[in-house]
Amino acid sequence: MSDPVQRALDRLVAAGVPGAIAYSRLGSRASGIGDRRNGAPVHIGDRFRIGSNTKPFVAAVVLQLVAEGRLALDDPVALAPVPDVTVRHLLQHTSGLPEYSDDPRLLAPYVTDPDHHWEPRDLLALVAGQESSAPGAKFAYANTNYVLLGLVIEAVTGNTAPDEVRRRLIEPLRLTETTFPVRGAAIAGRHLRGHLTNLPASYGVPDGILDFTDLSPSIGWTAGGMVSTVADLARFHRALVTGSVLGPELGRAMIAEAEPHGYGLGLARIVRPGIAGWGHDGRFPGYLSIVVTSDDGTRQAVVALNTDRVLSPEAEAAIGEVLRAAFNAGL
Repeated sequence: MSDPVQRALDRLVAAGVPGAIAYSRLGSRASGIGDRRNGAPVHIGDRFRIGSNTKPFVAAVVLQLVAEGRLALDDPVALAPVPDVTVRHLLQHTSGLPEYSDDPRLLAPYVTDPDHHWEPRDLLALVAGQESSAPGAKFAYANTNYVLLGLVIEAVTGNTAPDEVRRRLIEPLRLTETTFPVRGAAIAGRHLRGHLTNLPASYGVPDGILDFTDLSPSIGWTAGGMVSTVADLARFHRALVTGSVLGPELGRAMIAEAEPHGYGLGLARIVRPGIAGWGHDGRFPGYLSIVVTSDDGTRQAVVALNTDRVLSPEAEAAIGEVLRAAFNAGL
């Protein structure tokens, strides 16, 4: 019997992506190379840096604190560099704050030191003095918002934000392959090697592909520093969408507040041909992942690549094919 998910993954690799993994409710599939140093193939259980797929975890912790009465969505955030920014603004990316990751100083230290550690407040200092828009005026996605939310979690709980994510989400949901590293450039355990692809000759790599796996996760912290697998991401998002993480009321609010721009309280509306659901995507240097779950949690697709630079229109189309095949598997 033909396997549409596997066929779509193979097309994605043929289009120039080193390796890819896909999750569907009928099982995971993999294709391509996970480690170009030795030619090792991708394995369905390989871990990878999830980038901005960290944000729904952080949003869930914030909303749990709201449910506990320790925080309110319309509370002002004293840590924000401009007045009138609220927790809701940060969750929805409507704070108007500039994007710290656009600053070339962020990656500059890693040319010589992959272990270079950024403190969260130093990340925020990268946008100090830059112009902000009025809070609530428009949607403008910025990692700055979720670094601030990490600091809010720490101010309210007295614990580190990664510890709160572990205690409240990773451990109860038995996400055994999910971690929130803060220091150290290497990924523990079996994992995909991350690659920057299609690089110009000035990078000094003959085939235009640079292994960029070993990089401090501190560049993302609560905006993008976590590591996981396709199966763990699917489990977490299924629990989130079906209300078992936040309860029905806050779970609905996470989605209901997505109007009009399609981004709610940490979840985005994802609509592609043959797909309609909720989820997020995540980029980290060398990695790309996309998660989508249907409104009732019965259909899911997760795809992870070991590059964050799509090589061609064919590869972009193939990603859509993988997601569609996985989301509709078994129907």
